[in-house]
Amino acid sequence: IMEGSSVVWAGDPMDADLDITAVYNVEASASGLMAAQITSQSSGNMGQFRQELDFMVYLRIGGEISAPRLSFGLDRPEDEQGALSGQVYGRVQQINQQENELNKQVFSLLVLNRFFPSSGSPGTEGGTLSFARDN
Repeated sequence: IMEGSSVVWAGDPMDADLDITAVYNVEASASGLMAAQITSQSSGNMGQFRQELDFMVYLRIGGEISAPRLSFGLDRPEDEQGALSGQVYGRVQQINQQENELNKQVFSLLVLNRFFPSSGSPGTEGGTLSFARDN
């Protein structure tokens, strides 16, 4: 749980306001994240995305305790955002704007410790069931 997170009560225990942010640090290959971009790269450049990189998965909880609002986010450490010409960080920023894709990638990182390749990219020919079975 990050510094600055809070739960504020106004008397009644069920009348609390939540402002909590938790972060989970994970090392994962960016190859699944960059799958669509990799298909247009030369085979020599493809290997660079297979290395393990640091990512931060955020869980934000806000609103009232009786009806909390959950949201997720992905980021890279500030000193590593320019790695691989900033391509991975740029893709992370794109995903943060697409809620369905963001949720899919967050759960894949948390459960499988890897990114879920975009549909139609190499590695997804067998579909979601094949990806899950392989992992």
